[in-house]
Amino acid sequence: MTPFLKSHTFTRDFWKYLLLLVGVGVVIVLIFSFSLPSCSSERFNEQLVTVPDGTVLETAVADNINERSLGLSICEELAADQAMLFIFNKSDIYSFWMKDMHFP
Repeated sequence: MTPFLKSHTFTRDFWKYLLLLVGVGVVIVLIFSFSLPSCSSERFNEQLVTVPDGTVLETAVADNINERSLGLSICEELAADQAMLFIFNKSDIYSFWMKDMHFP
């Protein structure tokens, strides 16, 4: 077999293995992207908050930039007795937009 054919075979096998490796990488990324972190108490610092009408809410506290930027976008749902409280260092008017929300 000529050196050209040997190198051609190596190149073809190289691309097959590279494609296989990329495919496995994509599958791993998809698996991890669909396993979203939960809105459980391990994820957030939680406090019980009583609103003026007496309702007690299980409230996730977002008190740093990372938690505020994620907000509720990592939650699949929010029960009627759950809420999120956003804490900021100074009084101001803040706007909110949570990308990739799973509920209205």
